[in-house]
Amino acid sequence: MSTINAKTGRSLGRRFRQLLAATISSNAADGIVMVILPLLVLRITTDPLAVSAARIAAYVPAVLLSIVVGTIVDTSSRRGLMAASNIIRAGLLACLGVAIWQDSLALWMIIVAALGFAAFEGIHDTATTTTVPDLVDSGDLERANGRIVTGQQVTQGFIAAPVGTISLAMFAPLPTGISMALLLFGVAMIFRAVPRHQSGPPGATDDHNPFTLWQRTQEGLSYLHQSRTLRRLALVSPLVIGIFALAQGTYIYYLVQVLDVPEALVGVLAVPPALGAIAGATTVSKVTARFGTFPIMSVVLLGQGFALAGASVVPPNATGWIIFASLSASMAVLAAWWNVLVATARQRLVPRRLLGRVSGVIFTFVAIASPIGTLASGLLARVDGRLPWLVAGIGMAMIAVLARPLLRDIAQHTGRPDHHTESFQGRR
Repeated sequence: MSTINAKTGRSLGRRFRQLLAATISSNAADGIVMVILPLLVLRITTDPLAVSAARIAAYVPAVLLSIVVGTIVDTSSRRGLMAASNIIRAGLLACLGVAIWQDSLALWMIIVAALGFAAFEGIHDTATTTTVPDLVDSGDLERANGRIVTGQQVTQGFIAAPVGTISLAMFAPLPTGISMALLLFGVAMIFRAVPRHQSGPPGATDDHNPFTLWQRTQEGLSYLHQSRTLRRLALVSPLVIGIFALAQGTYIYYLVQVLDVPEALVGVLAVPPALGAIAGATTVSKVTARFGTFPIMSVVLLGQGFALAGASVVPPNATGWIIFASLSASMAVLAAWWNVLVATARQRLVPRRLLGRVSGVIFTFVAIASPIGTLASGLLARVDGRLPWLVAGIGMAMIAVLARPLLRDIAQHTGRPDHHTESFQGRR
């Protein structure tokens, strides 16, 4: 494990860099697949319900399986799970590529691929989250998580979409082949990053007890229930994501129909938030070290509230587009800070042997909140296209006020990086 302090600015270590490479390559494959699946549906049918079905399929595994996945990650070889999830996804893509090549692609194949891909993506991401604390010191978690978020934003914000669409236009099976190569490269990096002695169940000393899967899951649920800080975090995190989805759910509609943005410029307006997310992920460790966890998390929620409300009143002209792009970039910076700090809080508050299970519960709530927020966005937009952004801004500001006790708890329990995760058990 690296012993370098975050303030030194030195390397996080060779093994973390290899895990980061595995994560970035896998995320690039995820992004390419998520871009091409709706386009493949449109090659079969123009029914919007069919396009929606493929998109909804990607949410289903997170809602139904996150808790079980967390338990499996806590009680199995994380290295094996990450590698197997990549290999299985590569196999799904191979089948999809053959069907495309033979011109025998059917809608049910795309939906099955979306379900399977999302399910094993969840396993890979949860295993990655629980592996990071084993490769870097607790004091370096913000920086490590920031690097991972940066990699995700670069690949999905700038690389996946153009690679997916251009390769699909060149040769229809090509994006599946590119994604397969990325996933298999990730497998090679996983085996280099995670030593065999660190690949087993983290910190488990009772692996030989005859616990059933449900009993092990209950252990994680019980730990979360007994921790006031984690209970609050499990409530606030989905609320924040749901409120953000309330605004973002009709993002394209708002740009085109309300702000009168030409379709050719819609992609251009996606660049500032992508850059903002990268800036946020790369600066979070420095601003947290400078100002502290509680002030930064408070600023995130209040800033998001003002930015969302501000976005609801920009004029439908070029000046308004520039203002909206600036607000989007600032929201992306704040969102990246929040995501990194929440992930770091989980890693420090939860014992390693339970991290997958507790994270799985929170991921489940988040997965439920996101489509609910998206649906509410559509309903509000039918009344007034600006309403989702205004309501989201008010809601986020309310959370900023109501969540102050939680933010203080997180700062108190995770603000001293020299403490090991397990030391917080007695201070829940």
